[in-house]
Amino acid sequence: MQFYGFETQFCQAILNILCNAKDIFIERKIENPCMKISVFKKNIIIEIHDNAKGIIISPIEKIFEPYISSKHTNIGTDIGLYMSKVIIEKIQRQFIGEQ
Repeated sequence: MQFYGFETQFCQAILNILCNAKDIFIERKIENPCMKISVFKKNIIIEIHDNAKGIIISPIEKIFEPYISSKHTNIGTDIGLYMSKVIIEKIQRQFIGEQ
């Protein structure tokens, strides 16, 4: 995948998502943790799946709100899914604008 602009921010957002999965593997003591990352270049879609049995926040839509976390305050990267979403949306707007 070729990438233009905001490469560091994009990597940080993806790394945050992967670290969240790793943390929940450890917290829930998941045996044989597994993560699958698929990249579909045609439509620029990245899917990340794991076997950690989902996010326990209700309603699920809240996971992208600022200051929402399923972790204790002393655990995590402090970037949160909210900031990951903001970064991805910023990149998406820039990409669409250049088309």
